[in-house]
Amino acid sequence: MANLIQVLDDGSEFQTHILQMLEEYGDEEFCLSLIEVFIRDGALALGRLRNSVESRDAVKAHATAHSLKNMLGVLHSQKGIELAEQVCAQLTTGFAEPPIHELFDFTTRLLDYCQTLVEASRTV
Repeated sequence: MANLIQVLDDGSEFQTHILQMLEEYGDEEFCLSLIEVFIRDGALALGRLRNSVESRDAVKAHATAHSLKNMLGVLHSQKGIELAEQVCAQLTTGFAEPPIHELFDFTTRLLDYCQTLVEASRTV
């Protein structure tokens, strides 16, 4: 059995998100499975978003940012949700480079944190 509470006491900017998720869902193993799905699907979504930005496909970028917003919502990441919403809103009128880059950076850091969290919780 994983013990997320033990590995969460790290002062990370993402610690609160995971604690809120644990509070809502209550089951550590279930939360770990959601985090693992986020690691897999979030990384794929970032790749799709990057490709759609590079190809200047605003429709695909909008759909992918919206999907990413939903994934971030599962993890209770209010900042991530807000960044994704900004990207979605600005993609309706064209490409919004700064918010897209902020969303990339934030989500990449969250993915790295989640990966470290999963690995640490499996060794406790």
